[in-house]
Amino acid sequence: MSLQQRIFSYYSILKFPNSQIDIMAEIYTGTKFGTRKQSDSLPQHAALAELKNYCAEFAEKGYAPPYEGGSSGNLSFRAEAGSNAFYVTASYTALGKNMSDSDFCLVHEVDFQSGTVIFSGTRNPSSEAMMHGAIYKARPEIMAVFHGHSEDIMEAARKLQMPVTQHEMPYGTLEVVTEMLKILDQHTLFILKNHGFVSLGATMEYAAEEADFYADIANVL
Repeated sequence: MSLQQRIFSYYSILKFPNSQIDIMAEIYTGTKFGTRKQSDSLPQHAALAELKNYCAEFAEKGYAPPYEGGSSGNLSFRAEAGSNAFYVTASYTALGKNMSDSDFCLVHEVDFQSGTVIFSGTRNPSSEAMMHGAIYKARPEIMAVFHGHSEDIMEAARKLQMPVTQHEMPYGTLEVVTEMLKILDQHTLFILKNHGFVSLGATMEYAAEEADFYADIANVL
């Protein structure tokens, strides 16, 4: 289905509730989980260059607004099919052009029992690494998870009645992971209440296209 067809399809079922979604209501304070580093060395992966390109696109399109020392967004891809390991942007990373390998981590495992992320890289993984890990564990077909903050995407998703977590939870915690899993199902885009959006895909291209679709449809709502 083309973008125009998807827009017209969704436009026919729109509703316009008066409530509004707030974005990034919580001040960023870094990671909230425990970490265990396996190595300072980041294993090379052919898809890392592609992820860098999408990080630059997210920044350019305003999907990951900057803050002092970083950007309000985190992107990842599954290391390989059948594995729950994934490459993800590091904490306090400014998304944009000319990102280096040091701006990324390889998360080998997320221990949800202890709230510990086991990784390789020179810096801690994204504050939302546990959420990324939970999605990869629950959805084996998903190969990319892109998380950002965009008023247009949030508003379009709200008007199209896309899934949103029932309760607002502190970012980067097991509590927000639990809330997210309640609505994950087979969706490819959902909203974290009063926080941001998450787009998913079988490829990085598809995850990016999901975000673009809702940004584009916002222009006709």
